[in-house]
Amino acid sequence: MSQAEINRKKIKLPFKTIGFVILCIIALAVTFVSSIMASTNFSFGEDPRYTKTIRIDLRPESKSEEKEIIRPEIDATGSILTIILENLPDNIIEGESIIKEVKIDGMKALENGDIYTGEKISDYIVDGKILLSIEKIYKIEYTAYIKYDIGNVAVRASLNGLALVLIVFGVILYTIDKKKKTDPEYAKQKTEIDTAHRFYRPLVWKKYQDPVNLSRKINAWKAHCYEKERVLDDKASEEDLRIYVKGTAEERKNNLYCQKKITIREMSSDKWIEDNIEYKYVKYDKISYRLVFIGDNPAIGAKESNEFITKHKAGLIVIENLPRLLIGVGLSLLGSLLVIDILSFNMTIIISALMSMANIAWNIYLSSTYGVSFFESRSMWDITFRAGIANEYQSFLTTPSAVITEHQEISKEEEPHVQRNEEDRTDQV
Repeated sequence: MSQAEINRKKIKLPFKTIGFVILCIIALAVTFVSSIMASTNFSFGEDPRYTKTIRIDLRPESKSEEKEIIRPEIDATGSILTIILENLPDNIIEGESIIKEVKIDGMKALENGDIYTGEKISDYIVDGKILLSIEKIYKIEYTAYIKYDIGNVAVRASLNGLALVLIVFGVILYTIDKKKKTDPEYAKQKTEIDTAHRFYRPLVWKKYQDPVNLSRKINAWKAHCYEKERVLDDKASEEDLRIYVKGTAEERKNNLYCQKKITIREMSSDKWIEDNIEYKYVKYDKISYRLVFIGDNPAIGAKESNEFITKHKAGLIVIENLPRLLIGVGLSLLGSLLVIDILSFNMTIIISALMSMANIAWNIYLSSTYGVSFFESRSMWDITFRAGIANEYQSFLTTPSAVITEHQEISKEEEPHVQRNEEDRTDQV
């Protein structure tokens, strides 16, 4: 082996770790961007009762922005409307959202965006103008008719859900993979499988595999018959049971329960199995080269006897985590829809982002715990079973049948080589 090859073997980039980090970065970025898209109010539909209070500080010592645009003895109507518009929710359809009413220090000043002309005239309205003093802090209360952009809400909710799903499944898969690499017992079982794999020869493996699969098929068939008989017994009446135990041959012949039970018992007998099992379709976990030495899942099947390998792992992870996913997404949406109503725009972005991060952090913890549990209950179970089969195969290699078969296989492999050498010698002559 060259030095370059040795160096390449020493340098093992943690591709899965890098991929997981990138996945987390993408998910967090998606969450942050979706938070920026948030408005200060996520109520669905139209809300004509949207109200809010803002304060305008016009005192001489104040350095507020409002002081720069509101001057004494100059109509402040337009300035007030501008300030209100800037404080409206960001996630609205502007052309269909209007200001209905404005009060200054509790007195109505504007109605539907125009100077109020009702009976109770504000102290600040003079000749159709709103004049404010520069020596006070004014409390501006307004009511607006707002129509929200539901599309933005849907997009943000989808992005939050996508980020959560990416992180949850990323953490689970990463945790399982990391445990496989660091758990000493898992490594031991994997070494036993790899050791047996070095002695793999197709004909010898088939010689071992076929009897094992036949035995597993028979066990599965017997288990199927026993379960069928149990269900039949559960539905039987006392009279059915009496006839089967103490009834005459004629009574048993005319009793449906007895006939079914006799048939089941016959089909589970060794004689029937010897004559028919080869032609009978039975669902069971077959031992195969790929299952034992590579770890592929066996053929799809229902709940069967001797079911040692966990099937449909991806679907199982989805099903077992679906309730928590729904709760997580629901909390994220609920927080987005409710908490923002009482916050200003800038604070909204921060709070929404923090809530999303907290939700994700909690789910990372739960996902990591689940990943460890999945590894211990299923991944370890699977590899222990595979290692057991691999060890049985190694023991089988010492039997006379395996030795003869291996010798035959080696001879077949050498025949083409010997034949080519003979042809070469013939050509030379």
